Amino acid sequence: MNGATKFMLCVLAVPVAIVAVPIAAMWHNHVFDEDYSYTARRDVHFIVDTPEVQRLLSEEGAKWIQRPERHTRRHIEFLNAMARVSTEMVPEGSHARALKTSPSPCGQAPYSDTYAEFMVTTGPLKGHKGWACMSGDFAPALIAP
Repeated sequence: MNGATKFMLCVLAVPVAIVAVPIAAMWHNHVFDEDYSYTARRDVHFIVDTPEVQRLLSEEGAKWIQRPERHTRRHIEFLNAMARVSTEMVPEGSHARALKTSPSPCGQAPYSDTYAEFMVTTGPLKGHKGWACMSGDFAPALIAP
């Protein structure tokens, strides 16, 4: 192998390394694994999925789809009802997979984040399912703190 060939191989190796090293780091940190796609931003009160929770989310979601501008006062009643249902604590830093979303907002402001059903994929609650605020409680793993 002559000097020019070695030089060209070195020149080509640099861009490959620039691309490969970050991809390897992301792979190591489970960025491409959907079981690690969301991270609990803090200790999260996971709303246990029950028929009552399903009913509340279904009714509230239907109201927000139809006429959200006329629904703010009743939305506070919905949030209060959701605050009274059973929860379990998911520790900060736990990873989860989003299973489905609801059109029901989880904040007091109109058009805030919505509820989503998550399944915990790491830690002591691995396999548990429940509802939480889509990006208030759980954030996409790439932007979690």
